[in-house]
Amino acid sequence: MLFVKFLSRLPAPLMYLVSDILYFITCYIIRYRHKVVTRNLEIAFPEIPKESRKKIMKGFYRNFSDVLVESLMAISMKKEEMVRRVTFSNIDQLEDCKSRGLSSVFLATHQCNWEWMLMSGTVQFPYHIIGVYKPLKNKSMDELMISTRSRFGTEMIQTNRIVRNIAMHRKDVRGIGLIGDQRPRLGGKKLWHDMFGKPTAFFPGIEAVPKMENSAVFMARMVRVRRGHYHLDMIKLCEPPYSKNPESTEIISKYVDELESVIQENPSDWLWSHNRWKYSKEEAASYDRQYEKGKN
Repeated sequence: MLFVKFLSRLPAPLMYLVSDILYFITCYIIRYRHKVVTRNLEIAFPEIPKESRKKIMKGFYRNFSDVLVESLMAISMKKEEMVRRVTFSNIDQLEDCKSRGLSSVFLATHQCNWEWMLMSGTVQFPYHIIGVYKPLKNKSMDELMISTRSRFGTEMIQTNRIVRNIAMHRKDVRGIGLIGDQRPRLGGKKLWHDMFGKPTAFFPGIEAVPKMENSAVFMARMVRVRRGHYHLDMIKLCEPPYSKNPESTEIISKYVDELESVIQENPSDWLWSHNRWKYSKEEAASYDRQYEKGKN
């Protein structure tokens, strides 16, 4: 890990040169998750020509390579440089919620650089920030990621501990960051909502956490201003009171509308290599029935 930390201190121009090399390798040599990226783009943009989807794909590999080296840069980046590279609008709406005693849940996406999104928000938001995460299988990498993400004061909480954490801090006014566009595993709880016209599984926490926390909900809409520089517009989706219906998707529906919009505006910046539509609603239902039988 000392070597990784050494690399993180290299000058930005050199890091982006590394990214250019990485782009060529991932796009043209190893063709990283090429089939997954191709299928995802076909699902999201069936109406556009194949050549246009290929152009989006090349842009994805280029921007994905930037995110990888920028995540490395974050290990040693100073707070002042992070603030210079990542700017925000609508923070006054967060301040208004806090002044009224409302916590806020920030539904982030895998659009642009989600690592910088969390770290820069910790510095610039008026809340103490809780980052909800799923541990990595590699213990050393997991420890490095937690250490990096918490450098500026973020408190990292595992996904399986967030319910208990909310119960223990009901009176606290704070901000909770969730990545909302991940795919739940088969056998786990999930809510379904159409995304790009296709039934798509979402973690129930997107809907449940804001309701348990009785918080306002914001979508962190991130765009790339230029290489190594981003801007986030904090879009307020809703605030209490919420529906008592356990099957309600009132929050998810607003989140997905904004998610689709930002992807359509800058499609190359989304994480197309994530196998978002790995299983269908019918396949999940069949698996879940077998899973429940196996438990009994």
